Amino acid sequence: LRAPRTRYIPFRLVALCSVMLTCSTGPAVAQEQEITRVVAVVNDEPISILDLAARVRFTVATIGAPEDEGERERMVQEVLETLIDERLKVQAAERLSVEIRGSEAEAAFGRYAGTFGMDPDAFTRTLRQQGISEVTVWAKIDADLRWGRIIRGQVVVAPDAVEAEVASIRAAEGQPEYRIRRIVLLADGNRDRARVREDAARLRDELEAGAVFQLIALRHSEGLPDSPGGDWVRGDAVDPVLAEVLARLEEGAVSDPVETAGAIYLVLLLDRRAVTVPDDEAGLRRQAEDLVFRRNALTTDRTLVRQLRASALIDRRL
Repeated sequence: LRAPRTRYIPFRLVALCSVMLTCSTGPAVAQEQEITRVVAVVNDEPISILDLAARVRFTVATIGAPEDEGERERMVQEVLETLIDERLKVQAAERLSVEIRGSEAEAAFGRYAGTFGMDPDAFTRTLRQQGISEVTVWAKIDADLRWGRIIRGQVVVAPDAVEAEVASIRAAEGQPEYRIRRIVLLADGNRDRARVREDAARLRDELEAGAVFQLIALRHSEGLPDSPGGDWVRGDAVDPVLAEVLARLEEGAVSDPVETAGAIYLVLLLDRRAVTVPDDEAGLRRQAEDLVFRRNALTTDRTLVRQLRASALIDRRL
């Protein structure tokens, strides 16, 4: 395995992207040599300042630009790390000959547009009005779809795990379950928990100031994305600390940061109800299989991304 070489983005590149953060709809002002500069190389594949600037502009268009200069610089670095992960995922997909049909990509683009309350045509027009090429979004969707196929191929749904989940659902009948959106910030292993705690507090402040929850989740959450309408979770199937918070949370409210052993959560409660058991056995088993799959997929996703980064040559250039 090759150890990754890690460097920081030079200030002049951060400054260029910061201009785009503060003037997200205006033309970029930069000399040609800066525009064509490579800001990272991932296993011999470059990420250019144009790639980075395009994603920064999209991020700003969806969640706004931080007012603090330090936060703007940090946003640029976060976006770069996202692009690095996407490049690693696409490279893994290419090694495995994972391809996505045009119809799949178009359907995913439509779903993505729907998260902003638009149809694909309106979404494309809005992107162009903001000076953002839809190619930026298509690249993200392509990476997500390919990676999703890899994850599905790796996840094993064992029969005994399904049987245990069926028994758990039956035992939970009548107990509360919650429809939620979540932002997951990992705080395990070598992560600096104090830093993750600060990140969670900062995101909570952004949400309090009016930022859209699902857009913050798209940018920051390290778990698998929630379903478009949120996911139903049982109180007995989540960490007890999180279950206690959900029991007290009002519908439509966002929790304060919730610390568990492996992660810190921000949760938006959309709805609550009592657990019901499907009348037909086939429906019950499908529900159990889906729950087991999602749990295993989350673990697989985290493991594979760590492995890709550990074996990659990542050069963040000075």
